[in-house]
Amino acid sequence: MALVPISPEKHAKTKVRPLSSFSFAAETTAIPVFGGEIVVMGRELPVAFARDAAGIFPTALLGLQAGQNLMIDPQGRWLGAHVPAIWRRGPFRLAQIEGGSEGEPRMALCLDDSSELLNESEGMPLFDDSGAPTALIDSAKTLLSQIERDARTTRTVCALLSRLDLFTPWNLEIALPDGSKQRVADLFQIDESRIATLSAEALVEIRDAGALPLIYAHLLSLSRTSLLGRLATMAHERAQQQAAMQKGNLNLDRAFGIVEDDPFLF
Repeated sequence: MALVPISPEKHAKTKVRPLSSFSFAAETTAIPVFGGEIVVMGRELPVAFARDAAGIFPTALLGLQAGQNLMIDPQGRWLGAHVPAIWRRGPFRLAQIEGGSEGEPRMALCLDDSSELLNESEGMPLFDDSGAPTALIDSAKTLLSQIERDARTTRTVCALLSRLDLFTPWNLEIALPDGSKQRVADLFQIDESRIATLSAEALVEIRDAGALPLIYAHLLSLSRTSLLGRLATMAHERAQQQAAMQKGNLNLDRAFGIVEDDPFLF
């Protein structure tokens, strides 16, 4: 992937097709979420925490095994109600350029030139016939700027929670359809019991940092883990049916949910 700054000279004829398939993320097991998106995603999926070189950050869990995304069906459709912001940005990216400060870096709007959404024949143009930016560029700047601000703020909040020693490893185990248990490693959760031991000053610090919505959304989202278990069962059954079809011995009654001893079958 190469990021190319957007300019009317280079992209006068460039158009962007709308995102119609999420097959590109079929092997994405978790996705970072920041700001208010944590609350929105937490209504559908478990939001845990992961660690990278910059520290701890929230991530929505999409699968139970590496390379597995249970929220995208075989046709490439996203099964959730809310599309994650980092996918809605399409081929647009922000890149830091010279001239900014450490607290407020200067950013330039760029294109990921490897994106399949870019072409010169269909979609929304980046520039009009006079060379002026279209509304698409303004929308991309707004979305990406919001993502950037939310990411900085959320990481600052997570750094505070880490300093207060509120994170603990999440020993998540989910029963799989074959009877085995899948353990999801390298994730963290907030230890609710530790919050009760904090000083009044620390609690005020959490409140003033705006961390309470993140904490509540995370803790409530953990109950959504059962959804991933059900989706894993459905994916397992689908794989079995496909294997049976290839072997030519598919049980159509079972495939369509017909039970042989159903008293209402004639």
